[in-house]
Amino acid sequence: MEQVAWHKPLGTCRQLAATQTLPTVLAMRPLCIFHAHCLDGLGAAAVVRRRFPECDLLAMQHGDTAPVVEGRDLIMVDFGLPLPAMRTLRAQAKSFTWLDHHRSQLDVHRQLGLGVLDIAECGASLTWRELFPGEPVPPIIAYIKDKDLWTWALPESRAVAAGVWATFQGGKDLPGLLTADPMAMAAIGRPLLLKQQQRVHAAVQVGKPMMDAFGLAGVRAFAVPARGDLNEIADHILATTDSGGLGYDLAVMFYRKKNGAWIHSLRSERIDCLSIAMPRGGGGHPAAACFLAKNPQVPGPPVNPTPPPSDERQRPAIPQ
Repeated sequence: MEQVAWHKPLGTCRQLAATQTLPTVLAMRPLCIFHAHCLDGLGAAAVVRRRFPECDLLAMQHGDTAPVVEGRDLIMVDFGLPLPAMRTLRAQAKSFTWLDHHRSQLDVHRQLGLGVLDIAECGASLTWRELFPGEPVPPIIAYIKDKDLWTWALPESRAVAAGVWATFQGGKDLPGLLTADPMAMAAIGRPLLLKQQQRVHAAVQVGKPMMDAFGLAGVRAFAVPARGDLNEIADHILATTDSGGLGYDLAVMFYRKKNGAWIHSLRSERIDCLSIAMPRGGGGHPAAACFLAKNPQVPGPPVNPTPPPSDERQRPAIPQ
């Protein structure tokens, strides 16, 4: 585990009025930045909210502009920015607590000399470990970790993940996430999985193959315009033809953000996705990474899936 001391101790949350806009955040309440459109990021934010009930929450993803955090206590979980942006945040913040597990941030972590980075954990489990040391881990966090690390070892893990996301995405009843009963979440998630399978099969019908993808000789990729169900679409693309999948080396899911940038999400069990994403300004893990581009880096004319998911429309603020 990579670990260094935090930059200044984090104080208690102050009950002051808050205004929150991008790219400037003027409120003096503590601010938690977390990974957007991600169950793990949402779980990590829920842990921070339990520890510091009055903190503001800001969902971010790669390519977003960092907020101005002058004089605020800052907690960043399950997310990281390029080194210059991280240095700016450290200089602005009254205190800066950074908890991450993404391999793409290892060099930033070493050079910054700040935070805790543990690639053996997920964002939610790491945040719980650091903010509630020695306390029993909520069962739902174990399920979030099971999904985020893609082990799928717990009973009905996929159904639980689907149920948790359906119940709490967008910050709905965020305090309730940590006390959610896994089997109750599974009951919600089971019927959603069937609908999800139908969406996945429909999504891949408009996908296109990419030969020698991203300049990698012999790499066979399949690109699908999609905003949701990314991991499940990727599973279908990467699964062998014998098991009903498409049998490709690399899955690419892409869509256009409101600001015009194109998000490209990469998944593979054989190709290092991180080596593709990082030179393009992205990040993530070897098996799952993403990057932004001005234009779609896939064959054919641009196709943008609609409508946007509810959590994209609600960004940047997450209500209590």
